Amino acid sequence: MLGIVVLLGLLAFYLFLTPARLRKFTWFNLLIATATLIFIIVYQHTVSDSLQRIGLDMANLKQASRLWLIVTPVAFLIMLLIGLLRKTIVWSWNILICLFPYVIWGGVQQYITLGFVNVRLMEIGLPTLVVATVSALLFACLHLFDKRLFPLTLILGFVFSMSFQAVPNLLPLAVTHGVLGVAFYYFIAGEDAWKTKLIEPLKRKKT
Repeated sequence: MLGIVVLLGLLAFYLFLTPARLRKFTWFNLLIATATLIFIIVYQHTVSDSLQRIGLDMANLKQASRLWLIVTPVAFLIMLLIGLLRKTIVWSWNILICLFPYVIWGGVQQYITLGFVNVRLMEIGLPTLVVATVSALLFACLHLFDKRLFPLTLILGFVFSMSFQAVPNLLPLAVTHGVLGVAFYYFIAGEDAWKTKLIEPLKRKKT
């Protein structure tokens, strides 16, 4: 439980005690994410967590991927269809550039919420639905400053947790997270995420 308490303290510090203007900068968010990852990696090393336990083992990758090989393309196409109907699609090659960093960033978030928090809650012996709800709330809180994403990530976080508890593997969840994140911005939000989430914040840093 100590690990979860410290992690929640870091999250509360980020959400409520850091100035809003700092959270707009990519470098600051990366700094907070790096500090969080270092803490989790060190903690998991001290308690001897195995790669299989935290969802980074290749042995069950095929089993874990079966569901998401269907769900991810279907969800992607549905978002594309919504974008076509609403005429909000941003046609840009940047969508391909965004996929890699979004999958990596999605993996980081899944590692924190599932590979660490979810695992610790399961260890305590909490009911499956309770663990999924807590993980979903934490996942949604990571998107608290984008009101468009909060309800979507709350639902997705719950599904991710249920999937992870059934077959603990983070890799297909990271890919799904990245693909759907990019689809949301380019198809639903009508936003070139490469420019708005990376390039423009870096320009603000320089100025």
